[in-house]
Amino acid sequence: MSEKNYDVIIIGAGIHGAGLAERLVKEGKKLLILEQYKEAGKGTSSKSSKLIHGGLRYLETAQFKLVWESLKARRRLLKEHPDLVHMSPFILPVYKHSKRSALWIFLGLCIYSVFSGVRFHRVPKSQWHTLNGLTLDGLQTVFCYYDAQTDDKQLTQTIIQQSLSSNCDVCYNTEMLKAEQSELGWKLTCSQNNDPLEFYAPTLINAAGPWINKVATRISPNVTQVDVDLIQGTHLVLDIPAQDNCYYLESSADGRGVFCLPWKGKTLLGTTEVLHTGEPESSQPSQEEINYLLSIYNRYFPERLITESNIVAAFSGLRVLPQSDNSSSKRSRETAIVSQRFSNDSNAQYIAIYGGKLTGFQIEAEK
Repeated sequence: MSEKNYDVIIIGAGIHGAGLAERLVKEGKKLLILEQYKEAGKGTSSKSSKLIHGGLRYLETAQFKLVWESLKARRRLLKEHPDLVHMSPFILPVYKHSKRSALWIFLGLCIYSVFSGVRFHRVPKSQWHTLNGLTLDGLQTVFCYYDAQTDDKQLTQTIIQQSLSSNCDVCYNTEMLKAEQSELGWKLTCSQNNDPLEFYAPTLINAAGPWINKVATRISPNVTQVDVDLIQGTHLVLDIPAQDNCYYLESSADGRGVFCLPWKGKTLLGTTEVLHTGEPESSQPSQEEINYLLSIYNRYFPERLITESNIVAAFSGLRVLPQSDNSSSKRSRETAIVSQRFSNDSNAQYIAIYGGKLTGFQIEAEK
């Protein structure tokens, strides 16, 4: 790479880095993406629930703007990437023991339907026996609404690949060791496969996901950091043939929603919400999380009881949420954007993206 001067340098080739690259290339900016792994979307952006959705459960915490924006983003992605994003039916059963009543869920789905422009319906009782062995014990009603699924990693890589041009470069296996102000804005000292590299740009964007504050500590002068918690979400891939529908199930232990989804011919089950206190790269599914997910599946599909022997893969990703004493399910999913411009001769600008959802990456890039 002969040219080392850029308009913008992005740290992180996850979904937010991809969205930024897509936007900046359209604006004619010359940019560089630095990624610590050997490929794009290797971190959190390949460890989600693979959903492009509004977040039905966020209505419960009155995050109406987030749901509205996310459903708007869903429509856009369905139009722009029909080969990677597709609508699927989601079955939402309500039982006598459910924490949320049928009326409460009905009202939520009404709002969701208005926001999305896609109707939902009740599944007639005469069809309950067709729902992949879903237990009928105590079942009161069944709703069917629609959301979208994707391959998160492939979506991330596709968008980055489409952004590559004479104005966009990507360096994989590259770690930013430090960033210092210079006459050109920022001077970045990096290491790629143990080889030293230097890059320059007036604008530096930190889109490193769960590594965001680790990256921020390597920047001089000091930049603003947001206090966050890393919330681990674990998923299991089961050797159960893919079902016709997606299922939105309620955990009896804590009332959380858990998805049971078709995934590449098998079944994907997740997710959990557990505070992660170690380094981001040390995140891995715990035995407690595995037991939690298996118990939920077995409760709702007792005709096909599963054990750990049915797990063909398990993975965990980290959500970046504002630090709080509240449970993770009650915290805001709104993205926090830090923007600083240093008023010296270099005119250096620093931007950091905290949080964000897979669905809304284009909206965040535009912001």
